[in-house]
Formats: sequence, C-alpha cells, structure tokens
Amino acid sequence: MTETKPNKKPRKERKPSVDSLSFIRAWQESKTLKEVALRLDMRPSSASQRATNMRRDGIPLHLMPRHELTVELESLIELARSLAAEQKTLEKKKG
Repeated sequence: MTETKPNKKPRKERKPSVDSLSFIRAWQESKTLKEVALRLDMRPSSASQRATNMRRDGIPLHLMPRHELTVELESLIELARSLAAEQKTLEKKKG
C-alpha cells in the first residue's frame, strides 16, 4: 500500500511553453529582461536562461540589462560619456 505524505504541496500547473519564434521576436523587440518576461508571461530568470541557451546554439540574440535604467541613471551615464570625450579632446590638444 502506498502512503501519501500529509504535508506534500500540490504541484503548480505549468504554463504553456512559448515557441522559439515568439521568444526570439519578443527578445529582439524588448529593451529589458523584465519586458520580455512580462510579454511572455514567464519569470525573468527563465527568459534569461533560454536566451543564454539559444546564444549557445548560435542564435545571435542581443544582450540587455536585467533591470530598467532610470531616467536619472541614463542622464548620469550620458554626462560621464560626454565628460570623457571632452577630456580626450583636451589631451589631444596638449599632446
């Protein structure tokens, strides 16, 4: 006779898998990992791993940040780039 464990949790129902063409299209059209996950109703970690596996198989999916950059952070990045460019220009004039 088989015994069932009283504290065993019921299994969660699996979501239908996303076909490769839909995944590639969503990945290439999205700006962040979070956006891909929301579009495809999957966990960000699952989407990231699937993209990694596809790249390993030779599919050239673009790299993207795991988190959205805030407007403030984007402004700081642009400022740092412009200051670095100015510094290079000054160094060329001196040199």
